Amino acid sequence: MESAQKLNKRPGLIIHLMLSLVILLSYSIFFWMDFETIFVLGYEDGFFEYLTAILFFMAAVMMLNAAIKKKNWWFAGLFLLLFVGAGEEISW
Repeated sequence: MESAQKLNKRPGLIIHLMLSLVILLSYSIFFWMDFETIFVLGYEDGFFEYLTAILFFMAAVMMLNAAIKKKNWWFAGLFLLLFVGAGEEISW
């Protein structure tokens, strides 16, 4: 119970642990799938490319929201960068 309270005091630690797990699992795909399957999943204009575009766009909206609320140019720059990244993923 005490360790759960320590984690609640440090939410950044939980986020870092979750991101580390996601990265580890995403790269582990190369160990248990053959090359042809990976190639089919990652083809141009496929599911994962559109998923990446959607996630870039969602991150861009969050940065725009932060830029408006905090009146910070850094978030506005990140919004622009992520929005262009989303556009590149959908090949506009």
